[in-house]
Amino acid sequence: MAAEKIYVVIPVHSRGHFDTREHLRRCVQTLCDHTNNFNIIFVDDWCDHDGSECIADLAVQFRESYVVRTMKQRWFTRAVNLGLRLVRSEWAVEANSDVVFHPGWLEELFAVRDEAAAQGKKVGLVGSVYSADEQRRWDETKKPNY
Repeated sequence: MAAEKIYVVIPVHSRGHFDTREHLRRCVQTLCDHTNNFNIIFVDDWCDHDGSECIADLAVQFRESYVVRTMKQRWFTRAVNLGLRLVRSEWAVEANSDVVFHPGWLEELFAVRDEAAAQGKKVGLVGSVYSADEQRRWDETKKPNY
């Protein structure tokens, strides 16, 4: 697992939203602190000037990053799909710009994937923890209770 490169697609929307810059910086910092062998794809979804400037600053700091900017606001799904078009590996993760990554996050995702593969299943993973300290895992037959 350690050698597998992943792409992390981060769509960024900053018109009239909370402090995008601070959240995005924390997101990228925790990603870098707890992840190896990755590329970041920032999708500047028609951000205001401050949001676009923050993305550009972060992209310069992280050599393994790409920036794509929409010509009008595309919103979440289309912004993510635009970023996914740039992925050049088997694995991609979408992360909102206010996500905080924790130690072991990627290993946990790959553990679920490997468990499914051992059972002959293919799996797409969707998972998150909101205001809770516990990690949740499930397969296609289980649904989260939040």
